[in-house]
Amino acid sequence: LICHSKGGLIGNYYVKKLGGNKRVKLVITIGTPHNGSPWATIGTIPPLSFVFKSLKQMAPQANFLEDLKKTKLTKDVMLYSIYSKDDIMCPYPASVLDEAPNVKNIEVPGMAHSEFLIKKSAYHVIKHALEGNMPKSWEEKTRENLRKASEVKKRPPFKFFQEAKKIVKRNLS
Repeated sequence: LICHSKGGLIGNYYVKKLGGNKRVKLVITIGTPHNGSPWATIGTIPPLSFVFKSLKQMAPQANFLEDLKKTKLTKDVMLYSIYSKDDIMCPYPASVLDEAPNVKNIEVPGMAHSEFLIKKSAYHVIKHALEGNMPKSWEEKTRENLRKASEVKKRPPFKFFQEAKKIVKRNLS
């Protein structure tokens, strides 16, 4: 199952909540806001919250996302989250998942949100995931970048993301 953007949330939901794990053994999400997108915050503001339910579900700290994160992926399903720090539609770290033996993050530098669908470098990452031979160096480089980023977390996080969380909390309470 190869999913882009919101489609990754749908694919993840299918595998975790609707029994899709009986049919799907590999999920590749590309530019998916697993941790919510600050852009989706607009969907928490009435009357938009009544019209655009999926936007509300993609907002940071949305119940839908929290429930999806709490539900563990079965061990027989492999999930890759492919992301770029240059994706402004799904800004870092929105696509980063907690890693497990069957959950991996792969960073593709210099990729805008729509470019995941047309660039050869994105194709190569997807191809390796499909073939089950993701280069360990890519996984290790991503882990190293994530480790460095977590050490830098002492400074304030991405301000827009932080503000979006406040708006969501205010509108959902």
